[in-house]
Amino acid sequence: MNKDITEFPNLKQIEQILWSKLQEIFSKALKSLLEDMDQQIVEERDKKRFRLLDRRKLQIVSLFDEIEVKRNYCRDRKTGEEYVYLLDRYLDFEGTGTFSPLMEEAAIELATQGPSDRKAARTLETLLGYRVISHETIRKYLLEASNSKTGVRAPACSLCGSGWPICQTSKLPQLGGKRGRRHVHRMVAFLDQLA
Repeated sequence: MNKDITEFPNLKQIEQILWSKLQEIFSKALKSLLEDMDQQIVEERDKKRFRLLDRRKLQIVSLFDEIEVKRNYCRDRKTGEEYVYLLDRYLDFEGTGTFSPLMEEAAIELATQGPSDRKAARTLETLLGYRVISHETIRKYLLEASNSKTGVRAPACSLCGSGWPICQTSKLPQLGGKRGRRHVHRMVAFLDQLA
């Protein structure tokens, strides 16, 4: 009788296995796509203007996994001193950050819709299965988003001077049973005003 009993993973284990495989397949496909695009761009470039120097690595953290892409690095002879990654220009990607634009947007959305940037970082970690982004990096992106939409620096908090445009003060219990005030920064209302 025991020979006829087959053991299967439970539903949670199946989901984890499939999610891991999906991340792996997506990473390989995205890497291959980006490197193929880069190769085509380099082959069709204006060879008189862009001199090919070498290939350099870029690590991008996407919603599925971290990807390492080798990009062609060129010198722009027209401007003289400018060194460029042609792939970045075609993708409208700065290439300086380590996060994909979709990852940045997801982090900002979670931080503005949820209670905090820390919660947004934990939510992404729970969903994706690995630590993707820190709460400080999310905070940095929030500040950059507010600056880029207005073209001016967001006004500093009047209480702490931190650069957060919207602050709230809430009463919270402190250690020892005493009630105190905690200063909480919020970006939601400010970003809603910009939209």
